[in-house]
Amino acid sequence: GLDPGFRVSAAGGFILNDLLSLEVETGFVFNNLGGFDGWLGHIPILGSLVFRYECECGWTPFIGVGGGGALSIFEETVRFTPTSPSETETDTDFVIAWQGQAGLRYQVNEALSVGFLYKYFGTDGPEIDTFGFTRDIQINHNHYVGLHLNYRF
Repeated sequence: GLDPGFRVSAAGGFILNDLLSLEVETGFVFNNLGGFDGWLGHIPILGSLVFRYECECGWTPFIGVGGGGALSIFEETVRFTPTSPSETETDTDFVIAWQGQAGLRYQVNEALSVGFLYKYFGTDGPEIDTFGFTRDIQINHNHYVGLHLNYRF
């Protein structure tokens, strides 16, 4: 399994009407490998459709779904004998990715809103080759809960 990690993302988009927006998102998702000396990361490239209801009270609930791809990066460090130096190898694979999101934000002023956000991010299992071994990593599931900052230009 994967240990808890972190996620950094940035998104841009267009408001289509009062209820619907389109977003494009990228960032970096990172997790240490539980029980191994290594890590697994993803650079997502996602397009999303976001439904929202902007209440006159300033609160906006939203929910979205999207898809695209992700560059999966796998790094593993091994020591072949107790006295040999550690060796590290890295491999990448581009895989299909999907995401669901939901949140609630408050409109501070005309341009700025802040709130809370949940994102479920999943990828197909990348095929990784390190130290002469090819492995198919299982479908990856990542849950993110955090703060949401939205600035309209």
